[in-house]
Amino acid sequence: MLHLLKLSKTVVKTKEQIYAEFRELINMGSGELGKWLYSKESKLVDAEPLETDITARKAGDRTIKILRKKRFELTKSNFDHMERVIAYLPKKLAERPEGDISTSIWRYTLMSWGHDPLKTPKL
Repeated sequence: MLHLLKLSKTVVKTKEQIYAEFRELINMGSGELGKWLYSKESKLVDAEPLETDITARKAGDRTIKILRKKRFELTKSNFDHMERVIAYLPKKLAERPEGDISTSIWRYTLMSWGHDPLKTPKL
């Protein structure tokens, strides 16, 4: 019975919902993200262990590939990554440190995934 209760709490999202949430969270373009990933500052991120199964810079590379694709070209693997981004970024955003974040590892980690917390929200 407990197993059935767990299943009933699972929310199944459509591909359209996943894509929309992903695009809402990612506020860096593919070129901007690519340039960031090759900066010396971005290399500081992977020195800090993450609770995910992939490094932040590798996540960024996957995000770039998704951003460069047309919607109909996206694969199951792409949607799996988008769901990982959707699960990870809000948790990381909630861990915002006190003070100036402009050169923080926290910000650099988010940027490596494709979200710059200093950018103004999309309208």
